[in-house]
Amino acid sequence: MKKIAAMADMRSIVMAPHNSNGPVSTTASVHLDFGTTNFRVQECFDDFSETWVREAVPGCPVPRDGYIYAPDKPGLGIELNEHLIKEHPYQERFFNLWDSIGT
Repeated sequence: MKKIAAMADMRSIVMAPHNSNGPVSTTASVHLDFGTTNFRVQECFDDFSETWVREAVPGCPVPRDGYIYAPDKPGLGIELNEHLIKEHPYQERFFNLWDSIGT
């Protein structure tokens, strides 16, 4: 991603990374964003996850007033609530945002 960002930056193109993979990926994406000079906006779908998903990753950045702030703890700045994660084992399913609108 950093190499792609650098190639885009050489042509004065800003980056708008896409992330639809949950709070751990959101946190990693935010760290990438803060280290990318031509970053513009981070796409994030965490608000569409079930409540327990965010609770399973304490410390995950949460958008506030349209901004995401970097975690202030070491590493990625998050923890994993493994007990809560075990209560919700992986289930294969199809997610289509457009079919859920208005339902």
